[in-house]
Amino acid sequence: MSLERILWLFLLAALTACPAKEDEVPAATDTKPQASAPAVDDSTAAVDLGGNAVAEVGGLPISTEEFRLYLESYPARMKESVQGREHVLQSLIEHLLLQSEAKRLGLDRDTEFLRKVDNYRRNLLNNLLLDRIGAEGFTVTEAEAQAYFDAHPEEFDRPERVHARHILLDNKKTASDLLAQIRAGKSFERLAREHSRDAATRGRGGDLGAFSRTQRPELAKVAFALAKPGAVSGPTQSKRGFHLIQLVRRIAPVKESFAQVGEGLISRLRARKRQDAKNTLLKKLRADTPIKIHQPALEAMAQPAAGQ
Repeated sequence: MSLERILWLFLLAALTACPAKEDEVPAATDTKPQASAPAVDDSTAAVDLGGNAVAEVGGLPISTEEFRLYLESYPARMKESVQGREHVLQSLIEHLLLQSEAKRLGLDRDTEFLRKVDNYRRNLLNNLLLDRIGAEGFTVTEAEAQAYFDAHPEEFDRPERVHARHILLDNKKTASDLLAQIRAGKSFERLAREHSRDAATRGRGGDLGAFSRTQRPELAKVAFALAKPGAVSGPTQSKRGFHLIQLVRRIAPVKESFAQVGEGLISRLRARKRQDAKNTLLKKLRADTPIKIHQPALEAMAQPAAGQ
């Protein structure tokens, strides 16, 4: 199988990072190409490495080896059932048909496409290198994770938090007017959608989510002072303007157990080992490789060309 074909498969698999759920898998359909279907470009055709072809598109085979490679990005439930594999195969066929049409239009020679492929190739090589050098070194045992958990209890203590909403306004008078409407029975969420200047929360009715006393410091003191769910503060000034804050609920502090965080902690520690190995390798490569920065050329990039 050619390198170009392998890259195509990885790129196609990246487009299917969120495959259909098992209960959404359609029944198998006839995969024979219609007379009007475009011919698949044979420059990236699958090479049958001795196994039987699982399908043909435009007369060209999709080998079992190629299909196994494409299947790698899918969850086990899709690989283990015939119906799941048929669904994935249909996805691959559709991608190959689209690929062929794109190449017929010359899009495989497009500058932007070539730039993205080159960038993907670099990232793929970088990741492959780290996988090779850390084949065993990136392993984290449950005992290691437990030891880290025991040594860093503060990382797994979740402090008291509040879940709150707010309405951000330009001035205190407008804030006071809206507060009067809320106390008269108007919906806080509705007024937030209609009047709040905070674009990030306006569509959610001013929902800020949950936060601790050390988060959102300009609002936390007021939010934590509210006595009960539904209570609304008076106008509170910050650098952004004036806020009305509504308490949705209080969330008690939690001490997480190892059973709750163990799996995520193992992944985190594995990622840290990977990053440490990368940093160590880069330090060595920088020491062994002559590197020169052309500062004038770098600075000139920010300046418009003469005559523009």
